[in-house]
Amino acid sequence: MERLLRGVEIAMSNFRNVLFLIAAMTLCVHCGGNGSTPIEPDTIGSDDAATADTTEPDARTQPDDGPPPEPPPPQPTRYAADQVLSSLTPYVVDNLRAIHAISADWQNDVFMKVGASTTVSSGNLKCFDSAYMDLGAFTHLQETLDYFMDGDAAGTSPFKRTSLAAKGGMSANWAINGNPSPMDSEIDAIAPSVALIHYGTNDMGQGSTYQSAIWKFGDRMLNLTDELIDQGIIPVIFAIMPRGDKAIADHWVDSYNIVNRGVAQARQVPWVDMHLATQHISGFGLAGDGIHLNSYKLDGKSRPCLFTEEGLQFGYNVRNLTNLMFLERLRNTVLLEEDAPDEAWTTAGDGSPDAPLVIDELPFTDLRDTALSLHSNLNTYTGCDAQQDESGGEVLYELVLDKPTRIRAMVFDRDDVDVDIHLLDESATEAGCLMRAHQIIQTTLQPGTYFFALDTFVSGGQPKPGEYLFAVLECHPDDPACDP
Repeated sequence: MERLLRGVEIAMSNFRNVLFLIAAMTLCVHCGGNGSTPIEPDTIGSDDAATADTTEPDARTQPDDGPPPEPPPPQPTRYAADQVLSSLTPYVVDNLRAIHAISADWQNDVFMKVGASTTVSSGNLKCFDSAYMDLGAFTHLQETLDYFMDGDAAGTSPFKRTSLAAKGGMSANWAINGNPSPMDSEIDAIAPSVALIHYGTNDMGQGSTYQSAIWKFGDRMLNLTDELIDQGIIPVIFAIMPRGDKAIADHWVDSYNIVNRGVAQARQVPWVDMHLATQHISGFGLAGDGIHLNSYKLDGKSRPCLFTEEGLQFGYNVRNLTNLMFLERLRNTVLLEEDAPDEAWTTAGDGSPDAPLVIDELPFTDLRDTALSLHSNLNTYTGCDAQQDESGGEVLYELVLDKPTRIRAMVFDRDDVDVDIHLLDESATEAGCLMRAHQIIQTTLQPGTYFFALDTFVSGGQPKPGEYLFAVLECHPDDPACDP
């Protein structure tokens, strides 16, 4: 995959972690289009064509009677699993500019922090507003740093600000609860245009199991993100880190991160994959407790904003550099209105029986609305001995596997919406139902073609259609929940 280094000269032999972060600023292999073969130009000038003067000209060479057809409208962008910073495509940038234009009350050069202990930590961002900061090879970020350093977050810079919407041990529900909520209090205090959001680790403990807790987490992340968008504040969602404290918790980290990434993709707002950003450094940059990040120390003092080769072997140092890289991209495209730097990667298909949406790689997320579906062909899934009335609108997805794959497929819906999940064989019929569930299917699939039907439940003759978030990923290799 071709990577653009965007003006930064780095010694490539020993600086792989830094290179990895820079690569995150550019396109992944999926973001250049849909993978189709380019169309070859028509072949002209053959001997026959040269001598046949009376041959009717090819109709394709004739001028059109009307204007050229309009190009297809931009499509929502999929967020690739191999990028630290999600793509800023024309569709995403237009969406962010539209959010930003909702309100003129917010300060362009101020961001807010929303999260728990990792967000609260003195290692997170505050070091930018100190004497112990070294951009190293990333001096091109100085202008962006200066821009946000000039922001007035209630008398201090947004880097140094202690946020009212960040508190150790809290979950996403805490941030949006209360009147006013902690998030609303912070908005009132500093009038930010951007919100940096980091939740999931504490949310994993909000149920009797990690599985039972994930449904509320999905709802709360959608609610939190929508609240910010409705006010004209751009949400930026961060991945949670691996869990070095409990193996069973670590088995579910990818599932919680697919929710985070799915919410960001659903609303076409930025996603920052810190899990991926730290995969090449020792222990993922985690501290001794296996939960929080570590920092580079110089003469016994923590220096999380030193972006030297040595410094970038530590968690907070990588996180802080990644934050600044993202802020530069956001400032350039949304505030300075530069062109979107990335190309779109979209999902093939429309969810109909003739053109199911294609799950061409895992992990996969997609947001749809069954109220908009024109298809209701699958009503009672006899192959699963199911009696539920699923005669509401449905959306179909196709998954082709070339090897045995342990999968976890989940559907998230809110309020009165009730969309169920069905795994079908290659026939894509009611009789071909292999498994069904209200929210989650976990199993091992053999090579072959499968379909997922996301179908609207009907209760007492009343369909319950609406928006849902669908996510499919490979299970952790040691997670027994997905054993056959």
